[in-house]
Amino acid sequence: MIRRLILLAVALMLTCVSAVAAPNDIKCSGVLVAEDGEPIIGATISVPGTKIVATTDVDGRFTLTVPKGKEIHVNYIGYKPLNLIASSNLGELRMEVESQMLSDVVVTQSIARTRRTPVAVSAVDAATLDIKLGNQELPEVLKTTPGVW
Repeated sequence: MIRRLILLAVALMLTCVSAVAAPNDIKCSGVLVAEDGEPIIGATISVPGTKIVATTDVDGRFTLTVPKGKEIHVNYIGYKPLNLIASSNLGELRMEVESQMLSDVVVTQSIARTRRTPVAVSAVDAATLDIKLGNQELPEVLKTTPGVW
């Protein structure tokens, strides 16, 4: 009987010690929505400096376990990132759209060079087209010209 009481006391003490020594993790959950209230699907929720990562589901919901006192980083393409302090219920998080100006796009053209391209190339100037085709319509001219680029 005394032996059972001692074993019970030791087991109870080990349980208390392990509960105190264990890190305090917080189970964070919330819903991520856009400015218009639509859920954001596939956003990344991470804890910087760790390998703890979660993504939002079809309804914009997420859940992850975070060490107490850590910060949560929410990121999604086209939206401003959010940095939050970890708490058990984050509620509804709204993300703002982030717009960026892109630099100009330059479109260039080049002509095929003799013996550098695998296709046959023939140059036809405007004077030759006038002489051979006369006053035909443009679709007729294109039908008789081999391989127009």
